[in-house]
Amino acid sequence: MEKYDDYKLDGPFNLYNDPATWGQVGLCSYMFQRRLVEPGRNRLEVCYSERDLFAVPRNWIAPYGYASYVSQVAAGFIGLKYSGDADAVLSSGNTPVGDYTAARHGLIYSRNPYADGAQKYRALDRFLDLHRKAGENFEVLDQGDWIDEDYKNYSYILDKAMKKWGLLYEGQGLVNAGKLVSDTGELTFDFENGIFRINAPRVKTVSGNIKGRTELGEYCFDIANDKMTLTLLAIDGRDTDKSEHLLLIALGWCGNLGVKYDRSEEGRIMLEHGHGPVSIDSLEGKLETRNGIKIYPLNQDGTREKALCGENTFIFKGEGTMYFEILK
Repeated sequence: MEKYDDYKLDGPFNLYNDPATWGQVGLCSYMFQRRLVEPGRNRLEVCYSERDLFAVPRNWIAPYGYASYVSQVAAGFIGLKYSGDADAVLSSGNTPVGDYTAARHGLIYSRNPYADGAQKYRALDRFLDLHRKAGENFEVLDQGDWIDEDYKNYSYILDKAMKKWGLLYEGQGLVNAGKLVSDTGELTFDFENGIFRINAPRVKTVSGNIKGRTELGEYCFDIANDKMTLTLLAIDGRDTDKSEHLLLIALGWCGNLGVKYDRSEEGRIMLEHGHGPVSIDSLEGKLETRNGIKIYPLNQDGTREKALCGENTFIFKGEGTMYFEILK
């Protein structure tokens, strides 16, 4: 049997020794099992007819780029006629095949005018006319190849439709063309500034380009790291601002030492994987809070190190851990 080398990351699919994965998988499990983040209020289905399954385009993922940040989303396989109860259906756009008129709301389009793989039978006009007659609860688009040309086009169109249908309010969905806010208000993806937030009563997270001042409820951080993921988790069942026992998880860059990248039009390209040991960029900066607390850096087995000095103000100097226990 081959022995795993846990000294370095060998590729993007290494999980067992990747701090970004194992360092936070327990947090994700805890959040999911205790429903600390509210499920999306709207349920959307990206639907596939019998023909759609045989005509999968390169940009098939476009519908999920908006929907999965804003509401619940699932793939629905309808045969030829939709009979489900989703709040809105989104045609896959693969072919102009399928009857969605029984849905509550629908975004209907097809980037492909043909109903068959041999491209002999044009069905687009009939498909669109069928759903235009279904009423104002359907948004029917003539130029289907444009909508998912990039994610922004799809976001604008679906967002406008959901607000017209009353499924989203102002301040939800696409906000100021620069961020996506979930229909619960608890999740925010600020793609313009590269920041993701969770703001739920018992868990708060901020992740990405958060250098400088950032707040997690009453806990105000001044971060020196260029990039960081910070999470405050109340483990006594109270809201984070009222909790007397919290876990702070702080994780910056992590990976092999000596990794080299090059920039291209498509993004970053890895030139060299680097070498072990797998390392993390631990928290550096300042924390201010109104209530007197104690903060203990934690070892990998959960035991406490010496408490940080302070009562309302604390300085983090790269303690070499991603876990801190907070007690009031």
